[in-house]
Amino acid sequence: MRIVDCHNDFLTELITKKCLKYVSKLKDEKVISAVWTTKLSEDQIFKTLELGRSFSKLGKTMLAIEDCHFITPQNLSKVLSFNPIYSGLVWNEDNQFGGGANGISGLTKNGEVLCKLLEENNVLIDLAHSNEKTFYDIARITNKPLFCSHAAFFALKEHNRNVKDYQIKMIVESGGFIGLTFVSEFLSESKKATVNDICEHIAYFVSKFGINNLGFGTDFFGTKNLPKGINNYNDFKKISTQLSKLGFTQNEIDCLFYKNFADFIKNQS
Repeated sequence: MRIVDCHNDFLTELITKKCLKYVSKLKDEKVISAVWTTKLSEDQIFKTLELGRSFSKLGKTMLAIEDCHFITPQNLSKVLSFNPIYSGLVWNEDNQFGGGANGISGLTKNGEVLCKLLEENNVLIDLAHSNEKTFYDIARITNKPLFCSHAAFFALKEHNRNVKDYQIKMIVESGGFIGLTFVSEFLSESKKATVNDICEHIAYFVSKFGINNLGFGTDFFGTKNLPKGINNYNDFKKISTQLSKLGFTQNEIDCLFYKNFADFIKNQS
């Protein structure tokens, strides 16, 4: 089963040998491995980026950065040398570049400069952890399609990490992309979400915004509270089956699973 996952934290959460074993078992999946930098030292960050680059050469993974708090004028060129596909300026709290989901600030002057430098080097700005003010500030200055690697939809579950309808509209109108995440707290009022909750978010998005700008950003290894019965890529079969029951065609399911992201990336080149 072909799958693109826009956000998987295995690089940060698994030790090197387990990372290699994990990558070696990937088949038709294409995984964007995000380096979650928030709790890492600068030395650890660059070692993890190097590990991610070695895996990306195998053709099964792509590299990304979650939280730019560590970036300075002195190390920026080194960061860019890893060619991350995207980078999120913030995690959940504010930093020198902008406001996180739990924060209060908007995009700072340093953040504006960093956005422009990243985009000049073909690095997408990930809006997933940005608060609404920073989201809007980035949308105002960027010339690129808006991208959100892993979130769910505020209309179905009110959570400060979820995107609201006006944000979704901005992303879609820009030709952008959203990866639906599998974090239970973002999907459902229940402590443990289900496949039905995942598909409810998909159906909501498609009914209001169409099929073309949505895919997946699971946050595998980034959450301990995955939906019931969803533990790895083999379990995507359950999502496919439920979507079929809801009336989605195989082509529409393929769009969600991999085609939409492939088209999105192709349009960035």
